[in-house]
Amino acid sequence: MPNVTEAVAVPPDSGEIMDTGQLTQEDPSAKCARISKLQKQLECQEIRQIYLKSLINIEEREVQHAVTPQWKTLDAERKQLEKDMKLAAGELRSFFARFPNLLEVTYQMSQTSDDFEKLDIFYKGMCPSSNE
Repeated sequence: MPNVTEAVAVPPDSGEIMDTGQLTQEDPSAKCARISKLQKQLECQEIRQIYLKSLINIEEREVQHAVTPQWKTLDAERKQLEKDMKLAAGELRSFFARFPNLLEVTYQMSQTSDDFEKLDIFYKGMCPSSNE
């Protein structure tokens, strides 16, 4: 049966690297605590390694599946949307320039619920030359 005060080589708690020839005397509870601490450190390192591997996998997947970064794609979509909005605004301006009373006619049409009256308002407002 081994003696409780048996000398063993154990790394120090201070984080310094212990010389392999250095021996210390530890009681069994201290050994258990030390082993437990080392196991927890090992588990933490394994978890960290898994996390880093997953980050590497994500980066590799992004490189494989996307020729251009996502922010460039989103930026191009935003610029295209701005161009489309400017074109639509220009079309609306030219439309209202050709039909200056369109807003007034639309407002008058909204004041009634009768479809025939709406059509009459629209016809009179949009085709004033044919009302004579």
